[in-house]
Amino acid sequence: MTGGFQRMITVDQQSLFVDDHVTRRPDAHSGWHVADRSSVMWARHIFDISGRTPCHGLRP
Repeated sequence: MTGGFQRMITVDQQSLFVDDHVTRRPDAHSGWHVADRSSVMWARHIFDISGRTPCHGLRP
């Protein structure tokens, strides 16, 4: 894993907020609201399985 942690907030099974990687402006603290249920559930699944695998370079 390179760089910092990616921010992701899941509110329920229908709302997901992620960092804005489109504008790539360092001064912009913006994000995207994802309302597509299948995308939200996919992101939750990725988060769940990433918690079960060791993160390289991180210590508890």
